[in-house]
Amino acid sequence: MSTHHTVIMFNPTKDDIYAYALSKTLTKVSSPATVGLYSSCQNRLNMILGQMEVYMKQEASRIEQEYKGRFRPRSARPSIGGFLALIGRMLFYRPIWTEDNQQHHNVRFIYVHFSAWHFAGSDLLWAGLAIRLFQAMQMSFGKLQIVLYRVAQHDEEMEVQNKDFN
Repeated sequence: MSTHHTVIMFNPTKDDIYAYALSKTLTKVSSPATVGLYSSCQNRLNMILGQMEVYMKQEASRIEQEYKGRFRPRSARPSIGGFLALIGRMLFYRPIWTEDNQQHHNVRFIYVHFSAWHFAGSDLLWAGLAIRLFQAMQMSFGKLQIVLYRVAQHDEEMEVQNKDFN
């Protein structure tokens, strides 16, 4: 459905055009980015957000395919081989940040659907946002991968040092 830099739409509605314009904008700005949409019709919001996700995934694929650097970006699609590689990297690999490895062009967008209206008048707005962000990360990366990452990266000595300084 997508060709190089354009998406072909047959008889696009105003909402399709709006979703496409928002998705193009969000793929060009530095992350993290936040978009707030308001409508009295929840179905309309869901349709626009769904279309935005489709267009942004197409753009991410296009960016990764056109990348001609030394390393090809890793796929965001889960696989058994990727899972085993993740476990190996977490257990045996301590990354050293260099100029070269900071220039990787892996593109992944995580969509966090959150409505502040649910927390109107409450002191729990930030807690709700943090929970929704964590749930979105679990859906995007997988619950098992998140747990394995936390277990493999946990450093008790660093935690004790941080508690001593506070």
